[in-house]
Amino acid sequence: VAPQHHFVADAIDTVLDRGVPVTSLIGPLSAKGNVSFVGLDNWKVGRTAAWAFNRMVRTPGKIGILVGSHRLRNQEMNEAGFRSYFRELAPDFSLLEPVSTFESAAVAQELTEKLLSDHSDLAGLYVSGGGISGVLAGLRASGRAGSMVVVGHDLMEVTRSALVDGTMTLVISHPLARLARETIDGMVRACAHPGSNQ
Repeated sequence: VAPQHHFVADAIDTVLDRGVPVTSLIGPLSAKGNVSFVGLDNWKVGRTAAWAFNRMVRTPGKIGILVGSHRLRNQEMNEAGFRSYFRELAPDFSLLEPVSTFESAAVAQELTEKLLSDHSDLAGLYVSGGGISGVLAGLRASGRAGSMVVVGHDLMEVTRSALVDGTMTLVISHPLARLARETIDGMVRACAHPGSNQ
């Protein structure tokens, strides 16, 4: 997993020029050469999250959007799919501009508390990227935990307990065992058949 940045793209091109295949996990990367990708269709993931808000929020309202980093293409694609669903099917919602947590729990908590303070009528939070533990801490500290729809990504101990206590409403998670298996299979194919774009 890496950010989309010209330093990363140049490094990938250098490695590809040496004949070493490259596989990107979770989020696709662009470079001059072919970079394989193993992960979910992030545009569909964003639309799935939006569908959940449309079904679970009783009265359409404002939705705050937190991303870990705008350079992580999976999170950007999540947001694009999220917005496209609302434009097409649920225009009564108001989507706030996304704010970046920089993948930091402390920053995420501060931003969550600010969103809650600035928008007392917030109907939900979409956490497209990192810092989920800070988001959850901010919700709990504010006393707003369980009072709005909160959708995030990846089932782990902190999100599992938030689902149990009602702080989170839905978690969209990567199927980790399948992700690992397909990554290893793809790497083996790439090494066994160089240049085959497998």
